[in-house]
Amino acid sequence: TLPDGYYTIRHPNGNTAWVGGVKNHQPDGKWTLHHENGEIAEIIHYAEGQKDGPYIRLDPYGLPVNEANYKK
Repeated sequence: TLPDGYYTIRHPNGNTAWVGGVKNHQPDGKWTLHHENGEIAEIIHYAEGQKDGPYIRLDPYGLPVNEANYKK
């Protein structure tokens, strides 16, 4: 488990891999996961460690592939 805080993790090439917050040792708020080329791969919203709200998955060029809306 991660300590509470806001994280930015990078791919070996230096581009952002993921960005998100942790509260009470669980994912919380908006998270973005990135392809190795730096483009956003997924946008996920969490509440109390569970997916909650809009979700979108994008291809390496930034085009939408999948969308959903989660309820906690």
